[in-house]
Amino acid sequence: SSDLLVSDFADADLVERALSSGASIIAVDTFLSPTAQRANLVLAAAAAGEKSGTVTNIEGRVQTVSQKVNVAGTSRPDWMIATELSARLGSDLGFTSVESVTEAIAASVPAYAGITPANLAGARDGLLAVQSTGSSIQPSGQEVPTASGYDYRLLVTRELYDLGINTQMSPSLAGLPRGARAHVNPADLERLGVAAGTSVRVGTERGSVVVALHPDAGLPRWTVLMPFNQPGVHINALLNTNSLVADARIETI
Repeated sequence: SSDLLVSDFADADLVERALSSGASIIAVDTFLSPTAQRANLVLAAAAAGEKSGTVTNIEGRVQTVSQKVNVAGTSRPDWMIATELSARLGSDLGFTSVESVTEAIAASVPAYAGITPANLAGARDGLLAVQSTGSSIQPSGQEVPTASGYDYRLLVTRELYDLGINTQMSPSLAGLPRGARAHVNPADLERLGVAAGTSVRVGTERGSVVVALHPDAGLPRWTVLMPFNQPGVHINALLNTNSLVADARIETI
């Protein structure tokens, strides 16, 4: 979904430069998201429940999903949009059905080898994708910088419900994101001399935000944990995607 760019990508400056570059932008989205509003052309994609295919959960289990309702208006499944765009640009992706896309994934992605429509049809609980034996993560060659004047190592996490466009456009889900906040070890909260829920300023070399501070006994000392893409504060203002780590200050206000 294109809303990942404006609100859910760590490097907000890079997104702004890309969207302001003058290049033609085609958005494929289920809603007129913040990014889609910046596009030259918006193509309506079928949403969940409006298309068939597969879904891979956090375990790596692949299961089939079936279309339950008709698409809204002239919306189309993503694979159809990609196939027609490719044809108009003089290329043939070779897809004639969503099953042919699943076949192509099984043939070209090692982790999905054997996860074909035929095999999925006989697997009531789906199939577990096979993880690659080789790690694709290589050492960067960079040394982790030593913090200078910043007491805390910033940790960023994601939660199930956030400002994703599909969540926000669902009346039953829109109120579930818990909001922006920061967590530290209770001993660090005591050292700062503030009560749980007090607003503090968390800053990095890139900028600062004001959030409520809460204790979390599961965190090691000298770390501060903040959820990403939550209502209230966009913490991508704190992040530098060119750095291996982000160190932060916490200041009382």
